[in-house]
Amino acid sequence: MLTVSACGGDEQPDRAADASKEQAQEAADNWHEEYAGSYTDELSAQDEKQAMKRATNFVSAASRHDDDADWWDRVEPFLTDTALPRFNAVDPRSIEYTDTDGDPEIHDAQTANLVNVDVPTDGPTMRVLLTRAGSDDWMVERWEYANEGEGE
Repeated sequence: MLTVSACGGDEQPDRAADASKEQAQEAADNWHEEYAGSYTDELSAQDEKQAMKRATNFVSAASRHDDDADWWDRVEPFLTDTALPRFNAVDPRSIEYTDTDGDPEIHDAQTANLVNVDVPTDGPTMRVLLTRAGSDDWMVERWEYANEGEGE
């Protein structure tokens, strides 16, 4: 016959359970330390240079063009999977510039992996949203006129 007592008794199991809960909570609170060496929320100077170069190369590739297939072949390697459908609808003959014209600059960096770069052209300044999520390279997520939505 097994008898279990609910009164008094040894408190060691409760202390062990409490210590285990504390360790679990500490691990949950400090999960980011494991990744601290590889993640930063700020762009380095090298990251900025790479982003500006990639944005300039993309804007140049996406300039006005008379051949849809050739334009797509130049633009597609820069695009994220989510950007593909948006760019698939672009008529390259309607693009308002033919070349880049001036130095790019970082408009804003939302994180170290998401940045907007303004690229001057011989037409409007283009703003390119780049991401490194899922890639080692900066990839284009969106492309628009830099003054769009700013009250021109």
